[in-house]
Amino acid sequence: MIEIQGLSILYGKRKLAYPDISVKKGEAVGIAGKSGCGKTSLFSFLLGELPDSAFSYERAELLGRDLSLWGMERFEKISYIPQFAQSALNPRMKVREHIDAVLSACGRRGSGEAEELFQKLALSEELFSRYPSTLSGGQKQRIVIALAMLKEPELLFMDEPSSAIDFITLRRILEYIWSIKGTTTILMTAHQRPFLEKAVDRIVELSEGEKCWKSEM
Repeated sequence: MIEIQGLSILYGKRKLAYPDISVKKGEAVGIAGKSGCGKTSLFSFLLGELPDSAFSYERAELLGRDLSLWGMERFEKISYIPQFAQSALNPRMKVREHIDAVLSACGRRGSGEAEELFQKLALSEELFSRYPSTLSGGQKQRIVIALAMLKEPELLFMDEPSSAIDFITLRRILEYIWSIKGTTTILMTAHQRPFLEKAVDRIVELSEGEKCWKSEM
C-alpha cells in the first residue's frame, strides 16, 4: 500500500532524512518522534502538497503506483484527518450538510451509512441539525473522523488524532480505530505514546531532535 525508501525533505540548506517505511494492506502503522522530526511533513509529501524541489527519494509508492504519477485522484482513495481536525468543519454548514457534501462527492445518497458511523463513534443523530460552533471539541473531532470514513477510503491518514481532546473522546476514537483495523489501512502520528501503542500494529520511529536533521552545507 505504501512504500518509501531513501526519502529526504529539504528545508533551505537542511535536509530531513526518513527511515524506510512500508505499510501493508489493512495494517495500522504509527509514526513516532518529537516535534520537528517531520511527522506532519510526511503526510504533506504523500498528499502531494510539497513542491518537487522540496524532496528527493529512491522509491515512493502509494497503492502500488509511483507517487509522481498521482494527481488529485489520490483523494478518491485517501482520507486525511489533519491535526486539530475541528478546523476542517465549515462553521456555516450544519453537520448534515457536511454529510450530504461528502456523499455527493462520492456519488452516493442517503444518510444510513452516516448514522451507523455516528453510532460507532458514540454520536447521536441529534447532532445532524447543529452547527459546529454548538459542539464540543470531542464531538467535532469524532465528526471529522466519521466524515473521513464516509468516503470509504483505502487509506486513512490521521495526524495527531489524540491532540487536545478529553480521555472519554480518546477512548471512543481508540475503539473505533480497533473496529476498522484490518479493513482500512491506517497511517497515524501521535504525541501520546501510550495512545499510539494501543491504536496501531507497529510503530516507525523518527530520529529525535537535531539528530533527524542533516546539514547540506
